[in-house]
Amino acid sequence: MLLHGMVGAIGVVSRLRRKPAPLTREVLQIIGRYAWYDTTKARTELGWAPRSLDRTLGDTIDWLRHRSGAGARQSAPST
Repeated sequence: MLLHGMVGAIGVVSRLRRKPAPLTREVLQIIGRYAWYDTTKARTELGWAPRSLDRTLGDTIDWLRHRSGAGARQSAPST
């Protein structure tokens, strides 16, 4: 209950500052919620295969660096 009040106060302050709130009631509803998804259909009908977390995060970081113009920076060596 206290957390909901704090999120409301953050929303008011954010609106007064004309900036997006870092935490909203919608986000608060999702935090801590467990979700499980069955990927069988994607695997069988589309041939989807999951990738390792390391590879996915590495590709994501590379993409973000490229989009932000930081592509010239050297990325950390992959393991």
